[in-house]
Amino acid sequence: MKDTNQSDKSHSDGQKTEREHHTQPKCWKLNVQGVMVNSEHPTILATDALKAAGFNPDKGWILVLKIKGEPKQTISINDTIDLRNPGIEKLRLTPAEINNGEVAAARPMEFSLLEKDMDYLNNLSLNWETRLVAARRWLIIHDHALPCGYNHEYVDIAIEIPTAYPDAKLDMFFVHPALTLANGNSISKTESRENILGNVYQRWSRHLNGVTHWNPLTDSVITHLAVVEESLLREVGQ
Repeated sequence: MKDTNQSDKSHSDGQKTEREHHTQPKCWKLNVQGVMVNSEHPTILATDALKAAGFNPDKGWILVLKIKGEPKQTISINDTIDLRNPGIEKLRLTPAEINNGEVAAARPMEFSLLEKDMDYLNNLSLNWETRLVAARRWLIIHDHALPCGYNHEYVDIAIEIPTAYPDAKLDMFFVHPALTLANGNSISKTESRENILGNVYQRWSRHLNGVTHWNPLTDSVITHLAVVEESLLREVGQ
């Protein structure tokens, strides 16, 4: 007599084997300086990602990992990137040294930021300065690259730093020149203007609220720049 249980088991195993045979491995993707890299594994070494994108990892790149909703992270060439993180947007490459043959001008530093803020800005190789304008203190970041969808590719960003910072919160940000969308549409809550060192900046009225209220123990220029980045991306649907 035929063993129906054994027959059913064999049939089930056969289906399972067939399903496993036809299952395709998941492909993980990473944008490396505009080049899309595919990986069959959920993690990838930064050095391997550069090679796959056609970049020489021995060139001394500064690597910046962009993750949605988080501050940009500077990583090393030997770090492992977990591609399962759904917020990963891009691995940006910046040459460690850029020399145009001229002596670099001294950066104006009219007041000091927190040490962690200065380290963060310097690690990203940003062109920044701190300026006093009457009784107000401004952090100005020059030539910030914008996502596609605006009427300009680069802006200067100004953030007012209260004297009592970090106990006093950072709020809003300002851009020069003023932005509209590439299609000519205006952007909500950006109507006000502020004159800073002779330049007219557009005020972006963007605020933390609810569970994301300012915490002086954990918040800083670093986390506020994440707000700036998210606000600029949101307006162009990114």
